[in-house]
Amino acid sequence: MDTIPITPISPSEFGPAPPLWLPTYLSPLIAEPLADGIHWINHERFFFESAELDRILCIPPGFITDFASTPRILWTLVGAPTGWYSKAAMTHDYCFDTPGVATFHQSNRVFREAMQISATHNALQQWALYEGVQVFGRSSYRGGL
Repeated sequence: MDTIPITPISPSEFGPAPPLWLPTYLSPLIAEPLADGIHWINHERFFFESAELDRILCIPPGFITDFASTPRILWTLVGAPTGWYSKAAMTHDYCFDTPGVATFHQSNRVFREAMQISATHNALQQWALYEGVQVFGRSSYRGGL
């Protein structure tokens, strides 16, 4: 049997390796409801590593969110906004409300990737929430990209 010589290749021949971005939460979400009963205020910096955006998002203290504008009638199907997808909703609101962070569609894909790591809820719930922001979220987008 003939052997084939293997020539080692230096990684520098391919250039620097790009960073590997893995969707993950890097800090706990610490928020409290405001007096209006709808909005919540974030008390600590909240970090989310996004593979969609190839970076780490830092949601600052003082950021105000409603988590999600999911109609109450749908809560039995997908859950309440302050439930299993609250971290994903906070991240999505930040992308939607902060100029220069993400486009409309990127923001929605960040929401989807954040939901996928939030809990073990079924794909149908995640799909319904994602499609909801795709179809009904345009009027709320203020990101400016």
